[in-house]
Amino acid sequence: MASGMSNGILANSPYYRYNAWFVGILVVLTIISNLIFLPLMGMTGAALASMLSMLLYSLVKFGFLYKKFGYQPYDYRFVQIILFGVITFAAVSLIPASDNLYFNIILVSGLTTVLFTGMLYAGKTLPEVNQFMQRLLSKRNKN
Repeated sequence: MASGMSNGILANSPYYRYNAWFVGILVVLTIISNLIFLPLMGMTGAALASMLSMLLYSLVKFGFLYKKFGYQPYDYRFVQIILFGVITFAAVSLIPASDNLYFNIILVSGLTTVLFTGMLYAGKTLPEVNQFMQRLLSKRNKN
């Protein structure tokens, strides 16, 4: 997902066959990394193996697209979104857990939504978020 339209660009280009090779490499990489990390770390190892495989897959596609087309799917907003996500995660992680599971779910998900969306809106990172928030605030102000 983080690589944007890379698959669509590759699939509709003269280099469409490379996408199959990249997916094949991803499968092999995922199997090998799972064989390494699963016995060492259990389910966490499986998650780490999948993440590392997807990261390498995305980097290979990124390099290929950049070399063949000069295409680069990232800009400063991507870095902003990652930073806002890390800040939100750190802030929400500081909340002590309650004995009430439902209260925890509502509190953490609500705070995550407010913090992350608020940072996106304040940073003017995504025009879609700003348009939505403007409509929401204008409806609220009318009432």
